Amino acid sequence: MEDLSLKNNEVHVWRASLDIADSQIEILSGALSHNERTRSEKYHFERDQKRFIAGRGILRNILSRYLKTEPEEIVFSSNAHGKPFLSDACNNKEISFNLSHAHDLALYAVTAKRRVGIDLEYIQQAFQWEAIVERFFSPGEQAEIWTLPEKERCRAFYTYWTRKEAFLKAQGLGLTNDIKEVDVNFKSEGSAPLLKLNRAPDKADCWELHDLYPGFGYAGALAVDGRGLGVNGWHWR
Repeated sequence: MEDLSLKNNEVHVWRASLDIADSQIEILSGALSHNERTRSEKYHFERDQKRFIAGRGILRNILSRYLKTEPEEIVFSSNAHGKPFLSDACNNKEISFNLSHAHDLALYAVTAKRRVGIDLEYIQQAFQWEAIVERFFSPGEQAEIWTLPEKERCRAFYTYWTRKEAFLKAQGLGLTNDIKEVDVNFKSEGSAPLLKLNRAPDKADCWELHDLYPGFGYAGALAVDGRGLGVNGWHWR
């Protein structure tokens, strides 16, 4: 596969299926670290084990094209909330990335010299999302979602959720932080501005949120530190 490069004002979003041939799984597994292989063995079902191997192997494959190195030579670290990042020893391009997977799909965001977060959710119509709205959504978001027609509320929930999750992941935070501090506007489409960050209201304009449409039955969002950035989509094969 050819090497890739990033301009400072670009974000590349990759979409990949995690249900791939066993021959590909075997190749991708060969690039994983000992720790990654150990983690894969903890999955009870073979399908989930293969999806984990695919997700991590594809990540290494994608990043190797930007770093111009072999997938197995990439070294990851993680912060206190579990967000992975490239170790300094192998990141001579100042690459930032984030990934998310749901069901049989994965999304990867790759950029340079800026923070980035991505979230992917599989839409479950029967999911009891109302309690999550009450717990994690701001008063303004709650009011907005309940004014929508009933048939639109489930999709609206996933739109809100992926935007909020992507932003928290970009900052390297988890749900232990008050997700209500991130207030997004459902009615904005495409590139959706943050309405406010209650703890740092002057920082909201420094971020972009983009809705992603990875496939039927899925919702996705991208959060990136910067304005006026170009977002390019890729499909991993």
